Amino acid sequence: MQKNMLTAACLGLLMAASAGAQTPAAPVHSITRVAGNVYRFQSNEHFGVFMVTPQGVLLVDPINVETATWVKKEIAGRFNNAKVVDVLYSHHDWDHAAGADVFTGAKIISRVETDKELQPPAADAKLTGANAAADKNNDGLLQLNEVSGATAQNFAKIDKDGNGGLSARELFQAQYDDVVLPTETYDTPVKKITLGGKTVEMHYLPSKHANDLSLIYFPAEKVLFVVDVISLKRVFFRNMSDFDEPDMIATLDKAMSFDAAIVVPGHGEIGTKQDVQDIRQYMTDLKSGVQAGITKGETLQQIQNELTLDKYSKWGGYADWRTLNIEGMYAYLNKSK
Repeated sequence: MQKNMLTAACLGLLMAASAGAQTPAAPVHSITRVAGNVYRFQSNEHFGVFMVTPQGVLLVDPINVETATWVKKEIAGRFNNAKVVDVLYSHHDWDHAAGADVFTGAKIISRVETDKELQPPAADAKLTGANAAADKNNDGLLQLNEVSGATAQNFAKIDKDGNGGLSARELFQAQYDDVVLPTETYDTPVKKITLGGKTVEMHYLPSKHANDLSLIYFPAEKVLFVVDVISLKRVFFRNMSDFDEPDMIATLDKAMSFDAAIVVPGHGEIGTKQDVQDIRQYMTDLKSGVQAGITKGETLQQIQNELTLDKYSKWGGYADWRTLNIEGMYAYLNKSK
């Protein structure tokens, strides 16, 4: 899992770098009521949730320092100076877990595996993924002429040892500077937190995406919050690089097992359990369509041209990621052989 986490972190840096020196747009922030006293808050394409009780607020996934600062102020202003007293991590990823220390004095609760996942890689760890591809001279470091944008602008800050090259460890630390370790962890299948007469449940669901993943369930409101592994009314992410069919089926089955009227993802639209079931049907249609092309001896490009998956044309990501989904499934099925 450390390797997968490192790859994601490094890719995030390069994605930030790809924006070049452009001035970033002001973040889109919003708060919407989901059900009862459960609310969803937004930071551009990322979402977290919080629950207001007479004894304080329980918040899941602070997202980043800027968003945490904003939502802290909004909660105080909207809910009679209420304070966040519990922060839950759905998992360790920097783009969801950063900023928890904004909520001074709050307990930070996560799975026991989170502590390990937040440890930086060894000093001699190798570059992986997009960072390895950017290492043109193959010396295991990224020099200034091998990076751009935000990474180049902050090169000296990231290069903590001042040797003129960015190591895997330094790149990791640059991403995770704002992610603090949990103050409380759980190692049982379910962790129940009671606050102000309300109970919230953390359900452990290890996956290829994250070994410390928790699904967050609000039983009184019948709201399920699930991050990264399920996005509703949206095709799979790009070329499905970490796709594993048994893992995906286990994830979907777990989500379907809850008595949830509303499913709130960490990315994309709010929906219902029917939307979760629709993801499984999409996976089935994608797999069977690609397999049919492989059986006929078609090339990847031929399958991409023929397998239009029209019934999902209104889903998010369809226009940009349909062909990439086919590419990912094609690679997965060939690898499975």
